[in-house]
Amino acid sequence: MKGMAYGKHGFKRPQKVLSNKPIVNVGELDELAEQLVQYGEAHKHGDIYHINLAELEYPIVKVLGNGRITKPMAITVSECSARAMSKIEEAGGSIEEYVPPLKEVDIEPEETRGPDVEDI
Repeated sequence: MKGMAYGKHGFKRPQKVLSNKPIVNVGELDELAEQLVQYGEAHKHGDIYHINLAELEYPIVKVLGNGRITKPMAITVSECSARAMSKIEEAGGSIEEYVPPLKEVDIEPEETRGPDVEDI
């Protein structure tokens, strides 16, 4: 039969390569800075926008370097590409690494000694 294909076709990406990290480009941050201040998600001190991307309603994990940035921003985020970092610093801003707070866990000591064994 003409046009019929048999067997396996296509390519399936390995699961360890796939990533579902929420990302944002510096160009998008530049456009959204005023709106984030209006919604109370960011603060503006002087000319610098202070944005904590990890504590937004929908947290952003990584900043990428696509786009143009014109406003100085102090951004707190978990991950940042080298290109994004250089663009933010060229605009007069800074990047701070976000470290999530550690959860306190109560650990009760376990018995180190097993039950007594009688001699046979």
